[in-house]
Amino acid sequence: MRGNLQESNGRKGMTGCRQLNALLAAASLPTVAGGEGRMVSRVTADSRLVVPGTLFVAVAGDRADGHAFLADAVRRGAVAVVVERPVAGLALPAVTVANGRVALGRLAAAFHGHPASSLRVVGITGTNGKTTVSYLLEGMVRAAGGVPAVLGTVEYRCGDYCEPAPLTTPGPERLQELVAAMRDRGATHLLMEVSSHAMDQDRLAGMLCDVAVFTNLSRDHLDYHGDMERYYLAKRRLFVDYLKEEGRAVICLGGGDAGWSRRLAEETATAWRDADLQRRRMFLCGPEGDVRPRTAALTVNGSILSIETGGETIAVDSPLIGAFNAENLLTAAGVGVALGLSAEVIGRGLSSVATVPGRLQRVLPECEPPVFVDYAHTPDALVKVLATLGDLAPGRLLVVCGCGGDRDRGKRPQMGRAAAENADVVVLTSDNPRSECPAAILKEMEVGVVAAGLGRQRLELGLAGGGGGFYDIVESRRTAIRLTVGGARPGDVVLIAGKGHEDYQIIGSRRLAFDDRVEATAALRARKAA
Repeated sequence: MRGNLQESNGRKGMTGCRQLNALLAAASLPTVAGGEGRMVSRVTADSRLVVPGTLFVAVAGDRADGHAFLADAVRRGAVAVVVERPVAGLALPAVTVANGRVALGRLAAAFHGHPASSLRVVGITGTNGKTTVSYLLEGMVRAAGGVPAVLGTVEYRCGDYCEPAPLTTPGPERLQELVAAMRDRGATHLLMEVSSHAMDQDRLAGMLCDVAVFTNLSRDHLDYHGDMERYYLAKRRLFVDYLKEEGRAVICLGGGDAGWSRRLAEETATAWRDADLQRRRMFLCGPEGDVRPRTAALTVNGSILSIETGGETIAVDSPLIGAFNAENLLTAAGVGVALGLSAEVIGRGLSSVATVPGRLQRVLPECEPPVFVDYAHTPDALVKVLATLGDLAPGRLLVVCGCGGDRDRGKRPQMGRAAAENADVVVLTSDNPRSECPAAILKEMEVGVVAAGLGRQRLELGLAGGGGGFYDIVESRRTAIRLTVGGARPGDVVLIAGKGHEDYQIIGSRRLAFDDRVEATAALRARKAA
């Protein structure tokens, strides 16, 4: 962690107290009798964090019902409670609301003085590309002379402050706390990755975006959402519920996402017309869109793009490689246009971003074979990354990949098939097995590999042998990386997929230190020494 970000709400200090009724009114919630004489020192939905002066919000969640902890909150000193249903016998003021999660977000925002209202807020959603787009936007804001604050999958950062991100989009209490601290550090723009879980759980309640961004949609998180329709509807909420009346929408149409992006564009345009919200505007990014590529040269050294919009040309010379990164660059350029930045600033900002942690990141570029680490953990993302590296590999393309435990089982054979159809050698290995048996997860992936026609060989023998594709299963991720990198031949390219920037591996209930980039570095050095 770098720098010092003041943490409020009882961590390193509090931002002050709020009069109860004033706080409720600022959150657009009903006031209570006698509320003028009660002061609120913090807002939380976790009864374990209640201290004297706390406003406790009882949220009926999927795993636990906050109403069951009301007595605990009262014992710990809660000054008032917010509930979703009347509760008899409470000896302190209670506010009844229809949705505790929405109330929590509004109260957290009001407690911290609605910090997002002081910033230009860009919300980025989609299955793949969110992190890369956030880094590209950070470069553009800096090029424009602004101060970017970023909340995303890799980390939360502003200026010299940086901390690892436990969640792509934090819960409302921590979210508003972070935004307030970043505002106080002089941030001008908030660039925020917005997960489908966050949308479904109303974590953004109490704030609105100036720009809503959609990258693409493909299979992911169906263990939570159940099906693609509900997954899509969760993503769409960014444009329906959390965009200012004068806000802008940026939608990438080039992602080949089975029509989800075009559907979003059509439905959003219809909703805006029906609501007569003519102050809003949409920017479509793609060959036929408002922001479109005119020329593109994609090489092993990067992407050179000429982007046309509104009669202007944006020149981009980026070290990021691959067609999918060209789409990310195009989408980020669309956001720059939506923010009113000049073509020169957009091009300079995009070109300034050299790398994105764990996103097609090459390990020890001075060493052979080329080894890349990428976060690709969905079938669509894996296909796109393998397609990019396949064009660069004069020899074989080797991929090490797995699937997480306690997550969507249906995508496991799809991941296996995506790997087998786009790589020469597939090494199935543990990702984050969590509470599941690693071997069982790999067996489910193996179904897709076999369906694609690959036969199994022992990894060491197959890598040393002749031509022809094959697969093997090596449960230990460390061993799989060491054997694959160590056995690669001249001309081969290695991809280690699934974990990207993560520096841990979750096995059972243990969170162990593990970083694909560190392991690949060790494997390359051992190979060189040998």
